[in-house]
Amino acid sequence: MRRGLAVSLAVLAVAGVASAQEPEKLVPPPPPPWDETLSTSGTDLVAPKEEPAPRAGTPHDHMMHEHMAKMRELERRIAELEHERREEPTPWVKWLQPSLLLQPQLVWNFYNAAASPNASGGVLPPGIGSNDVTATPGGGTTNRDELRLRRARLKLDFQPSEFARFVLEFEPMPRDPTIPGSGTIARQIEAIARLPLSHRFGFEVGAGSFEVPFGGEWLEAHGDRPFIERSWFQQNLFPGDFDLGLHGDMYASDKLRLRLALLNGRTFGELDQGGGLDLNRPKDGALNMHFKFGGFEFGQSAYVGEGQLVDSVNLRFKQYLRFAYDADVEVRHDIGRLGTFAAMGELFIGQNMDRGVLDAGNLPVMPVDLTQDVQNRGELGALVRLQQDLGRFFLVAARWDYYDADLTLSNDARHTLAAVVAIRPFQPARSYYGTHPSIQFDLEYDHAWDTIRASGPAGATKEIDTLSFVLQGRL
Repeated sequence: MRRGLAVSLAVLAVAGVASAQEPEKLVPPPPPPWDETLSTSGTDLVAPKEEPAPRAGTPHDHMMHEHMAKMRELERRIAELEHERREEPTPWVKWLQPSLLLQPQLVWNFYNAAASPNASGGVLPPGIGSNDVTATPGGGTTNRDELRLRRARLKLDFQPSEFARFVLEFEPMPRDPTIPGSGTIARQIEAIARLPLSHRFGFEVGAGSFEVPFGGEWLEAHGDRPFIERSWFQQNLFPGDFDLGLHGDMYASDKLRLRLALLNGRTFGELDQGGGLDLNRPKDGALNMHFKFGGFEFGQSAYVGEGQLVDSVNLRFKQYLRFAYDADVEVRHDIGRLGTFAAMGELFIGQNMDRGVLDAGNLPVMPVDLTQDVQNRGELGALVRLQQDLGRFFLVAARWDYYDADLTLSNDARHTLAAVVAIRPFQPARSYYGTHPSIQFDLEYDHAWDTIRASGPAGATKEIDTLSFVLQGRL
């Protein structure tokens, strides 16, 4: 009996072990939701591939990371350079800096009897008013009210390298007999060799046709000056802007500039209406120094040379010495939102500097005996100018200038009071060439008292009123 019980227990033990080792039945996964797209490529049946865990950094890994970063930076920089190359102008355009100044002017003149172009010896013909239009022997009339193109100047400034510069400026407009120098098309024509010793300091040597380096307001650009014309004494000293010669400049940033020039001494627009004729052998010299510190500017100028008188009837020629000194000062101050206030003063003293273009009686007198000196004329000129911005779009200015053409005569001078209101409707904007295109409207009024005469006692005072409208375009 015991043996049967042992056999039964053994059978049960073997059956329990067999049931424990029997594999568990596999249950299929639940079907996907009804709205999920089924894959037809079988990729849904493949388990997603997991990235291996990053290993600890090694020197080789760091080098590869830096290399890839540099490659990405180089690719970015190459893309930027390609974009800049597509956008920037061609090389010759980068060398060229053109500028344009247009000043169409509508001008009215009003005279008293002594100043009237209708008068002869200060006396009007019977029945003729001081401002009437009458015929002249030359086939014209005495009309001085006109619409004219006062300036139309195109300037091309080439600078192919930091050592060379070439300037060409011309004025393609008809000659105006009332404007000295308007018969010449050529203006500034100059070749300049540059020696920049540093970013702020250097030297220049130029030759050709350029503005005479003398005075303060004289060297101011026509587009920057609020008045359409320079002061009266400067118009008499240099009736044309330019002269032919050679000059050397030394500059230190925009703080200091020293200019020395050797000139023919016969500006464009003198009696021959040209600048290519030098009537005597000696050359004139001019020296100008300009100093700037903050809102304060100071300049000094000197001029020395020889003029000449020509007697075409008796075929006589006489030379004479001429010289001048000029000092100018300017102060500028920013008054908040109102804008910039500027005050300018200038004083000139000289001998025989008048060119006799605006008034032939201002020239020295030729002696009867050519071995004697000419009758010299000492001259004095001065100006005071004030101007104030009124916000962004308006500017007002006033100027008084004085010119005595012969200090040996009493009451021999011209005073001029002028006022201008400028409207600037469009703000300047920088262009490719660094220039500032702008439009400006100027309304100017001048009143002059003139007692200048050749000799003898003072006559009646000439009074001249001028009203001017200017639409200035500048690029």
